[in-house]
Amino acid sequence: MNVVIQLCIVLALISIAGSAQQDNQTQSAIIEISDDIEPYDGSIGPGSVLYGIKIAFENINEGFTFNAKEKLEKQELNARLRIAEAKAELRENNFEGAERALELFREKIRASEELVSELEDKDAGMLEAQ
Repeated sequence: MNVVIQLCIVLALISIAGSAQQDNQTQSAIIEISDDIEPYDGSIGPGSVLYGIKIAFENINEGFTFNAKEKLEKQELNARLRIAEAKAELRENNFEGAERALELFREKIRASEELVSELEDKDAGMLEAQ
């Protein structure tokens, strides 16, 4: 249940960050909302040529996770990482990199929403069967 609550928080983030424009007010809003997420300080961020490979490995890792709770936790972790990457890019005034990270964040949220929806459908089916 904790994962679902965290997912709702992340969904609130996307609704605010979804229409990110290249201005200081938007930068401040994203940074303020995600204060508990530190900016990414790794070497493979949205501007790296290896970024696509990094994302592919994350997606493969999620794909081979068959426990729904664990999968949601991995999706949340990766969504938070996208926010951290976007924050780092915004601090460097790299709006293109930040937008790339936010788009991947949006995709991760959509995938999480689909998984939660499937789980809700299964739970409803089980209740009807009982």
